[in-house]
Amino acid sequence: MKEVSAKVFHIFFEPAKAKGISLEQMVANTRVSVETLTSKNGRLDWSDLCQIHKNLRPAFSDDDLTEVGRSYFRSPALRFVFVIARLRFTPIAFYRWLNKPRNGAGNQMFTCVQPTHIDVSESECALELRLPEGYEVCWDFFLTSKGNMEEMPTLLGYPRAMVRLERIERGGRFRIMIPKQTPLVTRMRRAVTWPF
Repeated sequence: MKEVSAKVFHIFFEPAKAKGISLEQMVANTRVSVETLTSKNGRLDWSDLCQIHKNLRPAFSDDDLTEVGRSYFRSPALRFVFVIARLRFTPIAFYRWLNKPRNGAGNQMFTCVQPTHIDVSESECALELRLPEGYEVCWDFFLTSKGNMEEMPTLLGYPRAMVRLERIERGGRFRIMIPKQTPLVTRMRRAVTWPF
């Protein structure tokens, strides 16, 4: 099936190493090789993602998983790419774009996850991520995703979002509150200086 990009686990390599977990331990009891896990183009089954999270879980608290999720959007490469996006997107539009069903960036990483984006107001949205029948619900995936959702606005020069995560049938619902908008001149200055 190969529903998951191996790239989603690259953010775990350093935190796992710091906790004494090797790449071999990460892929224990899966059909995933270390070579596939470390590949930029590798893909794995959702069931293997669930097992990798089970292998990591003894060393990672809920807060640890959320912090690992936040780290994804702190990548210097992403910061550079999103300089122009800072002028084009509002945070709500950014969430909508990333979570567009079948075509959003999220669905490129996880083809089995079904997103539903709901605009609540100019500063709040809701996002539901569900799995099809027959797929195991891996709560650690949702905790890591919560960190992603919190950190996303920082790519656009905003403070971190406030995100409340709750369980729903076959998935999780994220209530996302965006901090007050920064003035345009400040955003333009940050867009120019942020990569540095």
